[in-house]
Amino acid sequence: MDNLDLEKKIKSIVSNTNMFDAIIEAKKFEKDYKCSAFYKETKMSLAEVIKNAKLWYSLNLEGLTENVQRLIDSLNADNLLASIEALGQTFEKENKEIIDTAKTYKDMVN
Repeated sequence: MDNLDLEKKIKSIVSNTNMFDAIIEAKKFEKDYKCSAFYKETKMSLAEVIKNAKLWYSLNLEGLTENVQRLIDSLNADNLLASIEALGQTFEKENKEIIDTAKTYKDMVN
């Protein structure tokens, strides 16, 4: 297994959004990892490699751009608009209550 194959597998593990599935995937890969030239030269544990890879890929501008784009793609415009509308309705209700309370105080003073 060369470094390109190793990188593909590590990226696959790191990109797994379920931490527990990622741990299982890493555990299954550990035997192959220990046979790699990289491991034989560095003796870095797979856990350490994964931790460093997570940091490396999250700070990598290209990876950051991909993550932001994935987040943008996952946004649902309908849900966003519904949330904004609900927020507007809440403010409208609160404003009406404030105005009603102000009128009550005004009537009490006059």
